[in-house]
Amino acid sequence: MVADKFLPLKTPLSACYDEFIPSLHGQYSFHPSDVFNHHPEGKRVGLWVDFTKTDRYYNRSEVEQHGCVYRKIPLEGHKSTPSREEVAEFIRVVREFFEVSAFAELRKRVLKMGENTKI
Repeated sequence: MVADKFLPLKTPLSACYDEFIPSLHGQYSFHPSDVFNHHPEGKRVGLWVDFTKTDRYYNRSEVEQHGCVYRKIPLEGHKSTPSREEVAEFIRVVREFFEVSAFAELRKRVLKMGENTKI
């Protein structure tokens, strides 16, 4: 985990690729669900930014079914550097996510305080 906020990881593969991956009882498979099932204690994945230029590795619904926000920022990859625009898009997506999350948390606290207040 980076800065207690980011969890960089290799691209997981949908279970439909399992038959092509040599493994002993699935020990080498890595599915999107594994990310949600093995996160650090007390943490949850709330935003998933996919930098691949394809949709073939897994279906975004495998991420969204865990209540996670999915965003796609397709990058060239392999020996290329993201453009300024791509970096700015990443910053915008992350900033927007944290602002919305902070607002939602504040709203939840205010509503909870209202429930505990007697009139």
